[in-house]
Amino acid sequence: MNSKELSNYIYPDFFSTFFMFPFSIDSCVKLKDFIEALENKNWEMETYKIRYGIDYNEYVYFYPYIWDILFTKQKSESKEEASKGVTFFKYKNLTGQSYFIVNSLTVKEDHEKKQFKIESQKEVKLPLKNIFLHLFEVGVGILIFEIVHDARSEKSSTAYTLEDYLRFLETGRRIFVPFVNGGNTINENSTISSLELKKPEDTKLNKNGIVPALDAVHNGIMAQKVEIQLYNQTIPSDFFNNPFFKENEKKYKPALSNIITQLLDAGEFTYHNDTYKPIIDDRMFVHAYFSVDKYYHSEKEAANGRKTALPTANYYFIKTLKKAFANGLENQEINEALKLWYQMIFLDWQGPSCHNPRLMKKLLEESTYVRWSDYGGFTGFSRFSSVMISDINQAGYIYNHFQSMYYQIAILLLFYRGAILNFSDRSEKLSNCIHELHHGGAHNCKEQKALKKILQEADRLNKEFLLFRNKFWFREVTAQDQGIEIFDLWSKRMRNPELMRDVESEINTLFEFIDSLNEKNISKKINILTIIGGLFLPIALLTSFFGMNFMFMTPGVDEANASWMIKQLHHFLYNFNLNLTTAQLELSLFGGLLIVLFLIELVIYKLLKKKY
Repeated sequence: MNSKELSNYIYPDFFSTFFMFPFSIDSCVKLKDFIEALENKNWEMETYKIRYGIDYNEYVYFYPYIWDILFTKQKSESKEEASKGVTFFKYKNLTGQSYFIVNSLTVKEDHEKKQFKIESQKEVKLPLKNIFLHLFEVGVGILIFEIVHDARSEKSSTAYTLEDYLRFLETGRRIFVPFVNGGNTINENSTISSLELKKPEDTKLNKNGIVPALDAVHNGIMAQKVEIQLYNQTIPSDFFNNPFFKENEKKYKPALSNIITQLLDAGEFTYHNDTYKPIIDDRMFVHAYFSVDKYYHSEKEAANGRKTALPTANYYFIKTLKKAFANGLENQEINEALKLWYQMIFLDWQGPSCHNPRLMKKLLEESTYVRWSDYGGFTGFSRFSSVMISDINQAGYIYNHFQSMYYQIAILLLFYRGAILNFSDRSEKLSNCIHELHHGGAHNCKEQKALKKILQEADRLNKEFLLFRNKFWFREVTAQDQGIEIFDLWSKRMRNPELMRDVESEINTLFEFIDSLNEKNISKKINILTIIGGLFLPIALLTSFFGMNFMFMTPGVDEANASWMIKQLHHFLYNFNLNLTTAQLELSLFGGLLIVLFLIELVIYKLLKKKY
């Protein structure tokens, strides 16, 4: 029995997950206006209230400086005040009749007949308990779907296998088409529809040829349709029949799931208008929990005549994980239970994506938190998921941590990762803009204004990054040992510390370049003053040489008081019978010198302008 078959024999008795969609908000958007637009939809601003013991435990678990990041304790009097720190929303009018539904299928290709056969179709319909929205003042938001399914409940009409849940997580988290086959042609409508999905029999290709998303469907990455059913509406996201990208003058944009856009688009603030965009990739983050009762028998085992006292697949799975992690994985063979645990951590519902035993063991060791392994509790972390599993004996204790403390750590780490990537993106764009204007010369008035605007935006980026660095970014968030261990392990898997160092370096480099530009501008202004001073230098020399008073300027002054140069020149010209008065001689000499000095100044100005 391989890991995929094993997952088909395991029936979790309780399942809960949070789909988390982190997004960045455009720096041009005023957060208070976006908040007001959201309140005009179906969102309601919430405050954190301590009603039960689990709320109190969650609150005091963290250091006081984390409270202002995760918990909104009072409603703000104004939208301006609400946009500071964190704003928490809850979607209104969710009832017990709300569901998150994923329709997925697998397709087999017949290359010779150029036909596709739908091997299996599966609908997983799970109760949607809550929809939350967190907005942070540094321009990051997280949209969250809370899904809870209690298979033991009398209201639950369907029991799902572990494979069903993994398929639900893998395909339900997609927010746009992840990839297309490189050799396929995308049709003019940018759609991926060409399979007749209403019938299970073989279907032929349409006139457009192979569908671009066939490989995604074939590999089980994409769902045929994802939808949420609310009290008064259904929001479908059909990845096959809707265009999967939109084109404008500057760039291609993947078309987001309708579920995301219909919940977040508010008035003029839309995805199409670049109000917000995904931060990570085509996936939502997954925070999932499975309770696996070792005596909870599946329908398949019951049909095969198993008795209650006999070990089940659930029991085998938990027991094997306990044994494996108790002694370390270094000297052990990779068995099917470990492969299945790898699939759970990395959400590979059709089988492990890693096919190297040594690398798989290394990743399992690095990604698994084993503090409660002897109690049947395991937690796995990856860059895009956190998965917890426990047997029935510890289910309540571990689940309380999952839905409270660890849920808040997930939000905090996603906020960190989203903010860091957002700052990196803004820094890169500013660097490109400055580079283009700087190398283009930025000589005319319009370019100078554009550069000034870019520098103002860079100054704003620097202030917001300093705010994030000093107010929000912390390397330790709790005094609890297990919280410290999980926070460190999870941060490492997300690579947040490395990303933070990289972004700090990027922003520092950007501002070193901006400082050099400012120094260059100051130097240029000083040079201009030098040129202006240089233009007046010849006149200053002239007046210092002749003095301030000339005979032609001061009538009645005796010639005896004329300068010695004028006297000598007067005697020189007298020898040539040029009998000029001292005043006439001074006037002629002054005018000639002014002309010569003007020409000299003109040459100096041209030379300085060419140099600077």
